[in-house]
Amino acid sequence: MEGLDDAAHFLDDVIRAAEGANVYNDLVKYLLMVDDLEEVSEYYQNRGCFSELIALMESGLGLEPALERTYEFDNAATTIMNHSPDAWDHMQFKDVCVKVANVELYYKAVHFYLQEHPNLINDMLNVLALRLDHTRVVDIMRKPWMSSMSKRKTMRNSVRDNFDKIIGLGQKLEKHELLEMWRMAAYIYKKAGRWKQSIALSKKDNMYKDCMETCSQSGDRELSEDLLVYFIEQGKKECFASCLLICYDLIWPDVALELAWMNNMLAFAFPYLLQFIREYTSKVDDLVKDKIESQNEERAKEKEEKDLVAQQNMYAQLLPLALPAPPMPGMGGPPPPMGGMGMPPMGGMGMPPMGPGPMPAFGMPPMGSY
Repeated sequence: MEGLDDAAHFLDDVIRAAEGANVYNDLVKYLLMVDDLEEVSEYYQNRGCFSELIALMESGLGLEPALERTYEFDNAATTIMNHSPDAWDHMQFKDVCVKVANVELYYKAVHFYLQEHPNLINDMLNVLALRLDHTRVVDIMRKPWMSSMSKRKTMRNSVRDNFDKIIGLGQKLEKHELLEMWRMAAYIYKKAGRWKQSIALSKKDNMYKDCMETCSQSGDRELSEDLLVYFIEQGKKECFASCLLICYDLIWPDVALELAWMNNMLAFAFPYLLQFIREYTSKVDDLVKDKIESQNEERAKEKEEKDLVAQQNMYAQLLPLALPAPPMPGMGGPPPPMGGMGMPPMGGMGMPPMGPGPMPAFGMPPMGSY
């Protein structure tokens, strides 16, 4: 009730200030923006100021179209954010946001982009930079980051706490008198990556298959070799043979042969040896095959190159020989052809060639006799 009374007193102060300053238009614009028009109407009616109420409403009629357009942008922005999968478009939303009247929609848009389109938040902030309170925006953006960091820390602590609880449960089950509890503890240690503890419990329960599978899953070569030695010490020859196969990828052949030979268990190592020989024979066959294919490809390539060179040489032999170039004057070439009897060639009918004779000195023609 105190909040309502405070709001009523505030509204009364606004109305009195507007009446005293005779600024009804500003009053109506404000009241329309804050959706308090009904309270204003009751305020005037309770005081019997009906004519003043009518005048107030009439003075605000001219503002309604502009306010309606403003509300349209506000509603549009709200609708886009509420139905973003179907209605949101980044460029269109930016155009709408810069035209809204309700300032709170700016900050709601910041929240919206942080949650659904964080990769475009910078572009949106650049558009609204002059309309936003930067301190408030920083607080808005800090909260998700702090919340995320808090969640990560909580999850990490929870995992650590749960892990410690799980290990603690395994330790309690390990001390239980029932064998099934031991097996459950070994399973817990196995899932937690505590391979040695899991194998030790499985040995205690004579669950040798579990020991082998745990060794294979651990990927630890030393654990696998230790398990082989354990089976030899316990006289478990069949378990020795099975362990060689289950932990095949972790056991070196020389180690397997040495242990089998020194303990007179070569017969139990034969399945492992046969598999090893078969695998490496296949690998060698593949290497030889790849080598042969590579050599064949090189030979084929060399043959193609030789054939190409031979073909080019054949074409060169079929081409005609080039004629020698004519000799240059003064270079010792053959003398010009002579006429009969060592005379220079004559014109037709034994007459010297006709035509103007050589020009005398200084370019003057010869003079005839008078």
